[in-house]
Amino acid sequence: PYREPCLSPFPPTDQLAALLPLAIAAGLDLPLTLLLLGSASSLGFQSAPPGEPGDLAVALVLGMAGLLWLLELWAKRRWLSALGWNLAQGLVRPLAGALLALMLIPDAGTPWRYGAALVAALVSLWTHAGRTGWRLLLDLAKARHPSRILVSAAEDATALALVALILDAPLAATGLSLVMIALGTAWARPSV
Repeated sequence: PYREPCLSPFPPTDQLAALLPLAIAAGLDLPLTLLLLGSASSLGFQSAPPGEPGDLAVALVLGMAGLLWLLELWAKRRWLSALGWNLAQGLVRPLAGALLALMLIPDAGTPWRYGAALVAALVSLWTHAGRTGWRLLLDLAKARHPSRILVSAAEDATALALVALILDAPLAATGLSLVMIALGTAWARPSV
């Protein structure tokens, strides 16, 4: 018998708009991204994250993200511990980016979900590799400026801004992400 081809449902626009910014934020600072996504409603954001990332609002998940964020701050103090942390995170962040993408578009068809997960994993990996390489170059050059604290604060601020834009203005978050990807492609190759 003849079967009609099964067309997989296209993900909603707000979910697709959040894909790149969420992947970049996860590559920059995964624990802080998880903390903001999970506590967005308690922090006063009017809209919930698209898809199912709001399910991260569980005390155990938020506590673990907070603990990992503190561990990351501690690890970034010395170049050797920062290198070890970043090497381990080179596996964790792409996987987390893929899982966040799957949570982001839960009702889309299977090809869309796996395609989005692959894109998010690659973007998270590229972002993490760029930030790790940049820090390593600063450490090898024994650069005093910019300081570790300033670089870390800039990464945190960028991740927070991207997640806040996802919640308030997803299309602006996508635009900013595309600019960041273009600049990263042009400038981050040596550090990756």
